[in-house]
Amino acid sequence: MTDRELKMTPAGYSLYNFWSRCPRRAPVWHKFRAFYRWAISSGYNPGCWIQWLDKDEPIGPGNCKVRQPNTRSWWADNLPEKFDTAAARIWQLLGMADPADGRRERG
Repeated sequence: MTDRELKMTPAGYSLYNFWSRCPRRAPVWHKFRAFYRWAISSGYNPGCWIQWLDKDEPIGPGNCKVRQPNTRSWWADNLPEKFDTAAARIWQLLGMADPADGRRERG
């Protein structure tokens, strides 16, 4: 299959969108075909997404992970709790009464 044909497959289209928008790539992923092979062998299919683990590093096999559609990220699991704690701290720093103090859970 040529690169053009790979891009026209359902998985290839979404993978190419991700790959082409990444500002920095590891040398092994300078070519789309290498990235495509890694993604497919890592279990990627339409509906999955690729998590870029460390944004300070270029994307590469050691810095990305294929996530299944039903997999929730750490942020989705922990954001409400972290936000709640941060909001309580902001009210405290402002020296103002916390309007949600009675219903806010503290960690």
